[in-house]
Parts: sequence; structure tokens; C-alpha cells
Amino acid sequence: MSKRRRSSSRSEDKSPKRQKKNKDEDSGSEEEEVEMIKKSKPKNQLIDIKDLLLEGKKSRVGTLLAMGNNSHGQLGVSTKTKRGDVVVIKNMTDVNVIDFCAGALFTVIAETSNNAKSRRVWCMGTMNFTKDSKSKPPSFVKDDNLGNEPEVMETLSRKHIIQVSAGESHAAALTMEGEVFTWGIYKNHKGESIGFKSNRAKTEFQDEPEELHFSEPFVQIGSTANKTVALTDSGEIYEWGDTGLNKRTVGRHAKDSLYPQYVNIPKKVCKFFCSHGGESVFAIAPDGHVYAWGYDKFYQLGIYSKAYEDEKEEERKKREDERKKKKDEEDKKAREEGKKVEEPKKKPEAPKKKDTPGQKKPAPKKVDKYGGRKVKFNRPTDAHAINQFKKDDKNFEIKKIVCGSHHTVLLDGNGNAYAWGRNNFGQCGVNSKDDVIKEPTRVELDNVLDIATGGNHTLFVTKNGVYACGLAKDDRFNSKTDQENKPVKIEGLDKYKNIVGISCGLRHNLFFSE
Repeated sequence: MSKRRRSSSRSEDKSPKRQKKNKDEDSGSEEEEVEMIKKSKPKNQLIDIKDLLLEGKKSRVGTLLAMGNNSHGQLGVSTKTKRGDVVVIKNMTDVNVIDFCAGALFTVIAETSNNAKSRRVWCMGTMNFTKDSKSKPPSFVKDDNLGNEPEVMETLSRKHIIQVSAGESHAAALTMEGEVFTWGIYKNHKGESIGFKSNRAKTEFQDEPEELHFSEPFVQIGSTANKTVALTDSGEIYEWGDTGLNKRTVGRHAKDSLYPQYVNIPKKVCKFFCSHGGESVFAIAPDGHVYAWGYDKFYQLGIYSKAYEDEKEEERKKREDERKKKKDEEDKKAREEGKKVEEPKKKPEAPKKKDTPGQKKPAPKKVDKYGGRKVKFNRPTDAHAINQFKKDDKNFEIKKIVCGSHHTVLLDGNGNAYAWGRNNFGQCGVNSKDDVIKEPTRVELDNVLDIATGGNHTLFVTKNGVYACGLAKDDRFNSKTDQENKPVKIEGLDKYKNIVGISCGLRHNLFFSE
């Protein structure tokens, strides 16, 4: 039975309340707040929230830029006209941003400050995503611009948000105290609404962020297309939405998945990676071992590894040879002792069946296009292809993993990017016309600083600029063709210095210039 801790919507949360500061008080520096939070942490914690804050979550002052498709106002420029060029998001110049994230057709931005009154979360675009894209804007939009420019989420004002995440139709925010707020709606793999909470209507959209009451604080959140993933400070992962853990996110059982579901991983986890583009999740243990779960139709989980398969086959042959050798020795000894040894019987060939007049021929067997290979992993599984890096080099370090709809990109500590999975639009960026890249393949770019994936395109930040590959159609990025099989430099970003962060939506991109 899966380990599960329910929210207070059904039962009162009996866990001790976390210490909170007065909302109206101005806080000190981020370091002082971190120390205060650390003192209230349980002794068995695995992850230090200070490490999380300093590892890519330090607030920076700069300008937020956007480019790509703007059909639902996700670029935040007051209009819905297509923008194939780089634009500045309205009111996002010289802002103190701690995190930002592009959802399918919307954008979430977390602005922070030492002054609690200046802490805000902005949102624009359309969250109620449907496959035909005929979405209506969420009702928190206050004017007639229909979400075409950043709007403040009042519920999260003055809260010290350190991370935000976005999926297709839902979003989440994490506070310094370990609280998680979510809003939007969750859907299953068929595109049907599961709902937001079990005690509400299936189609009810949650307009404003609502706190998830849980018995211990979280230190990291993330979103796939249709679920939220969160990590506790004791190294446990929970997820809710279209989790697939109980395989029942359709019909009357759908509501069960709206409670945080415990993910049973063989080891404690120090961090995880996932993206809104698909359903893949990668969890990293303190020793660097990687576990993955989700869909693997195009090898995007990194579970397949030829080296691992060859090693398994070699071990199987070795066991078979040892068994055969042992059997031969036993038979030889038995013959020397005059005992009768049974010779292995040959299996007789089955007689060929004759066609009987008037008899119906059996229907031809269905051809499995995946060759009998398992393509959905509901439980965490060893990511053999990624773990092979660690076997080959003990100093190998994973800096980031991002997931598109069906492809994955990994950035290591030496500035190398590796990609694998579906490549029908060249989204892996390995200059190959193969529709599927089965194993991690290095992208021919040096000094890569950051990576991000949309549904079918990928961005790379390097010391020499920002590059893109994959499907360029619908103004995802400026290109002379509809797709690029290898990274091409994005024009229009050279005048903005020091791009230190990127995020990709379904068809739009965000850049942060410090």
C-alpha cells in the first residue's frame, strides 16, 4: 500500500505548526532567513535549504525577456500578436527575480525583496490548457487584457517565494518556510479534467493559489505536464495530479491521485528534475545514482543502455557456461562411478497443421511497434544510460536535466550537453536525421551554461550566446526553416548582456538578462 499523507481538506492537520514570521514585518537578508529556517528543521533532514537557495536560486536584479508564440498573451507584452523577435516583458525591467517558469501557454514569475511588501508573484497567459488550444483565461485576470500582461497573484504577496513551477494547466510555488501553494487544474493522459481537490467538482478551476497542508516542509518543487512533484527535507518525493502510481486517473478513481502520493525510491533523494513538456521525472541520490519514471516510448528516460544490456548478456552467458560446466563435471563423475547418465532429449518438431476446408484462419498477431519493450514506468527505475556516465568517470556531475514532450537533455559539470529521445524535429540537436536517439549523445557545443526544453525544441545558453534547435515553427525561435537539426544562434539577444537563466513553454521562451 502506498505511503500517503492527506491534506487538511478531509482531516485536521495534527502536525506541529511551522514557525512563521509576521507577514507585515520586514525581513532581513536571505542568509538570516535561511538560518532561522534551519533552526526549526528536524534533525533527520537530508537537504539543507541554504544549499538549495544558493544553487541557482539566488535572487538577481535584471530584465526578463521573451520570444516565441504569443497566441494567449504568454509573452506579457499587452497584445496577442506573434513575436518572432526578442521583447521585454511589461514591467519586468530591473526587477529582483528569484525564479521564473514557462508553462504550456502561460508564464509565472517570482519577484523577491528584503522588504516583504515588495515580494510578488506574477502570472500571464492561459492556464486552462486544452488540446485544441481554445482555452479561456483564468479568472484572476482583473482587466480586459485577458492575461496579456503580468498580473499579481494577491494570495502570494509578501510571501518569501523561492521557487515556482508550471505544467500544462497548473502551477505551484514554494516558500522559504517549506510551504507549497498550487493553483489551476489537473488533467489525465486523455486530456480529461481530474480536478484540483477531491472535495470539489471535477471541472472546477482553482483561480487563486491555495496552500497544501502537509506534515513536513518541502525543499523543492517541480511540474510535469499534468502533475506536481515535491521533495521533503528528509529526502522523500511526493507527487499528485496524473501520477500514474495507482494507474487509475480515469473515472471514479481519479480523485485519489489529487492527494500527495509517496514515491517509493530505493534511496533517499537530494534533488530531482522534471519539466512541463512531458511526464518524465529524474531523481538523484546523494551518491549520484539516478532513478527515472514516466513514459519511455522514445527512450527518453535513459533506462536503455547498450553497455548495460551487453553486460547483462555477458553475465547470462557466464552463468550458462558455469551451469553447463558443472553439469558436465557431474555427468563425468557419474560415468566414472558406473551410474547411468540421462542424455538431454531433443524436443520433437511439432507436426505441420493441415488446412481444413471451411476452417477459419487465425487472425494475424498484432505487431508491437515497441518490440515488446516496456514503455511506461510507474515506479522509479535505474536510469542505466545516465548512471553509465558515473561508472566511466567517478567525478561526473549532473548539473541539470530537462525534459521535452519526448526528449531529454542533460548538462554536466564540465559544460557538456547530452541529448536523447525523440528527434523527429531535430530537437536533440545532435545533427542527426534519425527519428529516435536511443542513448545520450553529446551536443556539439562547448561551455554550455544552461539548458531548457519546450515540447519539441531545446535552448542552450553558452558563453558565446543562446542557441536553439528543433521545431522552429510558430515563432518558437527565429530560423529560416521550420526546424533545425543542430543548434543555431538566436538573433536579437546579443544586445542583452549576461543571460543567466532560461525557460521554455510549449511554443514560447523566457530569458533573464542580469
